[in-house]
This record gives sequence, structure tokens and C-alpha cells, in this order.
Amino acid sequence: MFSKFVVVALVGVASAQQYAYEKSEEAEVWQFTGDAALSAANLDLLEARVAAIEGNQGMVVSGVKLAQSSMERVDMIVNEVSIIREELSESVSKLDTAHKSLVTKDGVLDMMYNIEKDLGSAVAADKKAGDDARAGIISAVKSLKTQAQALDDSVADKIKTMVDKIDESVAIVKAKGAFYGSDNHLEQVTGYHPINDIEKYWDGKVVTSGSDHGRVRGRKFYRVKFNAITPGFFSSGSDELFMICLGLDKYLRLLDGISRDLRPPCNHYGHPRVGGLGQCIFIWDSYFSHCGGGGYWRQNQACGGIPEEYLRNSVQYETNWHNWDRHLVHQGGANSHTWQNPYQQSGYIYSFCTSGNMNYKV
Repeated sequence: MFSKFVVVALVGVASAQQYAYEKSEEAEVWQFTGDAALSAANLDLLEARVAAIEGNQGMVVSGVKLAQSSMERVDMIVNEVSIIREELSESVSKLDTAHKSLVTKDGVLDMMYNIEKDLGSAVAADKKAGDDARAGIISAVKSLKTQAQALDDSVADKIKTMVDKIDESVAIVKAKGAFYGSDNHLEQVTGYHPINDIEKYWDGKVVTSGSDHGRVRGRKFYRVKFNAITPGFFSSGSDELFMICLGLDKYLRLLDGISRDLRPPCNHYGHPRVGGLGQCIFIWDSYFSHCGGGGYWRQNQACGGIPEEYLRNSVQYETNWHNWDRHLVHQGGANSHTWQNPYQQSGYIYSFCTSGNMNYKV
């Protein structure tokens, strides 16, 4: 009986020693595992733990064998404990070897090399793409500059041509400007010198309107001959009619210093009145070519207050386009008129002038 207690006690002591040893070894294993996790982030803990469990299977078998053998022979306990310790040490060694094989310095260097190689390739490719794009942009900019320069040159040439043309035109205007409206110019168009030939084209009479219309009454009219070269001849622009009035205006201005802006009066107050060298002068209720009768055609209305006899054989101004550059003429009696063609000599040798400004009653 005592021997049984001794055996039980020895087994208990052995079991206690084995438990303490297993706990110590287990603490060492877990410490090692913790150190491994800190030293290498890439350690696969699950794989290591499975490997450790597989390594400890031998200890479990040894424990079973010990339990069985201890029932038969107590003196083999020490040997079994030594076997367990040896197997555990071998397992720990295998675990350490497995850990070291997972993470090595050469492996880390290889990984860094590959990463740097990939990054370097990416940077090189990006730089090449940037260089290619820059080359394309530079080429496009050069092309645009070339086109812009060509356009500038073309525009510059056109501007120079325009400037030359303008300068030429201005020179012509300046050259002719001094001549236009001069005494020689007026004489060239009408055949009358505005000053020296005054008595040849103007009889010196000033007709003051006796019109019933308040806006016309008191207006001054002048009868003149307009073509000494070819009597009754006028061009499509009616230069002769306007130029003779301009000559008379120059003469009167020499006498009293007053500019009257003399121009032909419009034949009919309802007809268009713009054309030729300028605009004819509007006269209320006028119809100079067809007046001298009764009613509306009476002298103090349609004749503008001018005696009908004084209007005979005169060309009355119509616009150029009103009837193919023709004018209506007042024939040899009251209410008698007809169309006269331009560029023809005729017996209608007179025309009339009146003021186009505020001095129409002077």
C-alpha cells in the first residue's frame, strides 16, 4: 500500500516537474514569437504556430508513453523527461529556423532593389513621355510662330499697299483741291469767269419773292446763264447748274462779304431733291416749270412769287434719277413745260439760284 503511495507521489512529482518545464518552455516559445513579430513584419504567425503545434505532437506522444511506462517502471521517468526536453528543444530549433528562413537580409535587399527598379522604370517612362510631349508642343509653337509671321508679313504688305494708295489719293485730292471750285475750274465747266464775266451770265437783277406762303415770301432769286460754251447744254450730274450758282455766290461775297451758299431751287416741292453736286433748295408749294396759271399754279404759289415771264426758257432742277437725268423746262408760256435731255444744245439757256443758308433774304 505504501509502495503504491510512493509510486503515486513520484508520478505526481514528475508530473509537476513536467508541467513547470512545459510552462517555462512555452513562455520561451511565446517570447521568441513576439520578438520575431517585432523584427519582421512579414512573418506569417499562423504558419509558425501550426509548425510549432506539429512539432509538439511528439511531446504529447511522449507524455502518453510516460504515463503508460510510469505505471510499469518508475525509474524510467527521468529518461522520459530527458526525451521530452530534447524533442521540445528540437521543435524550438525548427521554429527558429523557419522564422529565419521567412525574413532574410538578402530577401529584403532584393525586394528594395525590385521596388526601386520598378519606380525607376516608371520615372524614366514618365520623363520620356514628358520629353515627347514637350517636343510636340515646341514643334506646334514653332509652326504657329511661322504662320503668324507669314500672316504679319502679308498684312504688313497689304497695309503698306493701302497706305501708298491713300497717300496717292490724298496727293491727288490736294493737287485737285486747289483747283476745285476755283475761278479757273468754274470757267472750265461753264465757260464764264465768275468775276470777269459777271455781266455775261447775270443781268444784275435780284427778284424778291412775293409768295403768298410766309416761308417763301421775301426770298431772293437770281436768274443766270449756265453755259457759254454750248448754250442750254448740261451734263448728267448738272455740274453746269451748280457751278454757275457757286460763281455768282463768290462774286456777291466779294461785294458784301456774305456767303449765301447759292444753289438751284428744286423744281417741284414734292419731287426728290438730292443729286448732282449737291442738294437743291426746297421751296414750299413750288412747281416752277409749270406755273403762271390760276389756282395752285398762280404766280404767288407755284411760281414761288417770281413773275412767270421771268421763268420762261429756264431749266428747272430735277434729281438725276427722277427721269433719266433729264430736267423739266419752263417753256414760253404759263403752265407749259417739257422734259429736256442732258448733253444737248437747246434754247433753254437760263437757270435759277437761291440761298441754302440763313441769308436767303439778303
